[in-house]
Amino acid sequence: MAALSRHQGNPPCAYFLSFEHGVKKPDPRIFQMACDKLGVAPDDALMVGDEPIADVGAATLGCRVQLVDPLPVDQRPGALAEVLQLL
Repeated sequence: MAALSRHQGNPPCAYFLSFEHGVKKPDPRIFQMACDKLGVAPDDALMVGDEPIADVGAATLGCRVQLVDPLPVDQRPGALAEVLQLL
């Protein structure tokens, strides 16, 4: 899971690898750990995913969830540009 947060106008990125923590989606704890690493409350976080069953844990925790089509990267001409507009 990758996370992006805005802090004072700059978008610092952090990555969070579930295998390093022994928790995997849809367990809400993985999303809480990611929020903790970023220093944001779940209700201030946006989880972007392409698997409703796996990503429901973020919504359970209180994160906003934006689902995207599960397409290969080369079939997403705008990449995730539209999602960044939600931040």
